[in-house]
Amino acid sequence: SILNISNPIVSQKMAENDIEGVSVLYKKSSITLFIFGLGVFLCLWFLINDILSLTKYSKQLLVGKYVFLYLGIAKIFDMVTSINSFILIYSKYYRFNLVFVGILGVCNVFLNIALIPKYGIEGAAIASLIALVFYNLLKLFFILFKLKIHPFSLDTLKVLGISCFSFCILYFLPEGKYLDNAYLNLGLKGFLIVGIVAITFALPIYFLNISKEINGLANKVLSKLKLLK
Repeated sequence: SILNISNPIVSQKMAENDIEGVSVLYKKSSITLFIFGLGVFLCLWFLINDILSLTKYSKQLLVGKYVFLYLGIAKIFDMVTSINSFILIYSKYYRFNLVFVGILGVCNVFLNIALIPKYGIEGAAIASLIALVFYNLLKLFFILFKLKIHPFSLDTLKVLGISCFSFCILYFLPEGKYLDNAYLNLGLKGFLIVGIVAITFALPIYFLNISKEINGLANKVLSKLKLLK
């Protein structure tokens, strides 16, 4: 949704040659997507074993935990580089986007050929991770070189630091089942993990006012709940 909203704005600003405006949007969309991506990842990563345990094939599906990890990292990197594809498409360098997509496809094919026989489904996930990160790095450095803009700021480091702190807290949670029933256990553990993420990740980001867009959304929700005047 954020990318769809950004699309026409990038188009308009690039048509007006408003590179500074594009830079501001680049950073805003990056930090917002980065926060959402990390928040969802933190919740799901520490619940993945319990989610997989709901099926009788949980042992066979355990490999899916690491597939999720590799694809999750790839997606988070894709999110933090945000609207780089739109910037390329609406710039005079739009042809290079097709070149980079071609490179992505070739990398994916060769990496799958190299890694799947050795690592199986994990190899496919690792191939996707490497290809997607390389693809986004190409676009990132190309835009930096040609337009002199990038999506990163001090806030990016703040979010990364807060997420690392939250990860460490969650990492030391006791493993194993809290309840015998798998569904009740997932519900209880999910409630606990979401609560910890809210306290150690969401609250610091809110009070540091890292993303005005997320704070605005949170304030609207709190106002409706009569928790904020």
